[in-house]
Amino acid sequence: HAVMPRAQLLMVMFKAFRMAGKRPYENRFADINEYDWDAGYVQALIDEELIDDATIAEDKATGKLMFRPDDPLKYDEFISFLVRFLEKDIEKRKKLSMEECLKKADELKLIGDKELNKEWKQGFDIVKCMPEKEKYEVAKGDNISRAEVYAGLSRFMDIAGGIESDLPSGLDIHPVH
Repeated sequence: HAVMPRAQLLMVMFKAFRMAGKRPYENRFADINEYDWDAGYVQALIDEELIDDATIAEDKATGKLMFRPDDPLKYDEFISFLVRFLEKDIEKRKKLSMEECLKKADELKLIGDKELNKEWKQGFDIVKCMPEKEKYEVAKGDNISRAEVYAGLSRFMDIAGGIESDLPSGLDIHPVH
């Protein structure tokens, strides 16, 4: 029930997408190094227009863009990746707003029934799942937990399998490098 850092999502999400990372990384984000393990995944997200601009931060001092790989993943960020991927037309992906992604996810029930999830999640807001010394942060509020990510990806794969003809072409299962 821990938070899922944004970069850690990429590895499992790309397996669900049946998609590989892309090299070389073109250094769009100041907090992703071209030699980082997640750089190929981030470049693929960029190339495929899967990142909502609202999820990108800007360093106020330098003006550089930040992907925020270590920040806890939010529900809307997770949903945005999935819904954008389901849109085959890359040009349409560019124009999808976060609100449209959330609406589409609700229609598809990508993370199940909202009311049931809310009740289930509230139970974890007051529970400590690990001893204090573990520095274990339970996902609460807008943060999505690892368990919810895996359940959402499983649901996504069920949905995507039913609309396979609408998925982007050229999907393969390959390691990122």
